[in-house]
Amino acid sequence: MFNDRAVNPAARCEAQCSRLTMPLLKPPLLLISSLCVHIALTSPNLPASSTEVSRYKDRWNKTWIKWGPTYLKALYWVLSLCEAAVICAQDAPSPAYTLVRSSSSSAPSHPTITAPFMAGWVLITFAGILRLICYRTLGRFFTFELSIRDKHKLITSGPYGWVRHPSYSGAILSLIGYFVCMWGPGSLLYECGWVTTVVGKAALVGMAAQLAWVASVLVWRPIQEDEVLRQEFGSQWDDWAQRVRYRLVPGIY
Repeated sequence: MFNDRAVNPAARCEAQCSRLTMPLLKPPLLLISSLCVHIALTSPNLPASSTEVSRYKDRWNKTWIKWGPTYLKALYWVLSLCEAAVICAQDAPSPAYTLVRSSSSSAPSHPTITAPFMAGWVLITFAGILRLICYRTLGRFFTFELSIRDKHKLITSGPYGWVRHPSYSGAILSLIGYFVCMWGPGSLLYECGWVTTVVGKAALVGMAAQLAWVASVLVWRPIQEDEVLRQEFGSQWDDWAQRVRYRLVPGIY
């Protein structure tokens, strides 16, 4: 009976080290994902002038373009920093740390790295890099507003040789990763049990609906951009569309 109950000291030490190390690896990952979200939701150029914007009727909500990205960036930064602080404080609990812990005994006591988090993190990181490449490829022609700038050129190189609107692909991937990392298993909101409360569930549904709406707009807005580019560049756009047939996902759409 004694031997059955005995625990291998090496195995116990390894398990304890794993429990200590895995959560502490998360703050750097949160910092990287926050930077990538910030890149993905920050325009590389000043907003287009009223003259440039007035040439076309943008179906996108202009108020959201102005304030939406700032709101999403701020929320992600705040939640990421709070989660990192909780992880770093878990070995020396403070009143703030105790406050975010769930009263439910079934919930883990602290955020950690999970498979859903890593999947979301990969999406966010890839999306941030892709968006940054798009910014640099388009240069001064990249704006969040629908506009044709002075001496505008049709850019067909880099990621624009894979699909016609790769920056939108990156934005959609970033939003998916955003939701998974902030609300999925292993996140602060999930592990403290807040998402199981009435307020938490309402906030979860509200955020999911908002991100789904933004993603849906990012799917159909390239159609409008194609119309504008075809009107502006004519046969040059036709040749490009013939070579690069898909808007967002190669072989699919």
